[in-house]
Amino acid sequence: VLAASPGARPVLSGGRPITGWKEVTVQGKKLWAADIPEVRDGKWYFRELWVNGRRATRARHPNRGYLPIAELPDKAKEWTQGHSRFRFREGDLKAWNTITNAEVVAMTRWVESRLPVIGVDEKERIISFSKRSVFELAPGDLYYAEGACEFLDEPGEWYLDPATGTLCYLPRPGEMLAEIQAIAPVLPQVVRFEG
Repeated sequence: VLAASPGARPVLSGGRPITGWKEVTVQGKKLWAADIPEVRDGKWYFRELWVNGRRATRARHPNRGYLPIAELPDKAKEWTQGHSRFRFREGDLKAWNTITNAEVVAMTRWVESRLPVIGVDEKERIISFSKRSVFELAPGDLYYAEGACEFLDEPGEWYLDPATGTLCYLPRPGEMLAEIQAIAPVLPQVVRFEG
């Protein structure tokens, strides 16, 4: 797809414009929302969004920096085998309503693991995932969580609800609903060279 804004040169894009935005209030926050039937129907899902030519931030906790893993309740047989849960520090995470829409991005050794959340036990301070980390995690390894509606608390952040197909965006100062240009990726790669 070739796309361009008025007066700009065409660019090669693997994204698709998102239209039909309206103002809504969600959890007491004034947001912009667009319905995307393909997301609701399980035919499209994305982790990136560009709004008015700038990369928007997927709703994230914490907004900046990272949280350390407190401890691991399970021992991996070998360091090349990962974990499907870890214990977090008191107060770092909660069993938010949309936490199972979130992913934890855990960093260990030279890799990061994207871990889909299946549950949070606040009493035991355990977060569990539907898959294992790439390698064994260790206390002190850093992580952050993204993709829950409760994390949507800073201008320029967005949240996608896969069940309803609703995309919510918290506008940056000066952005106007009537002028929003939002693009999300539809292709896993735009150009591929093989030799």
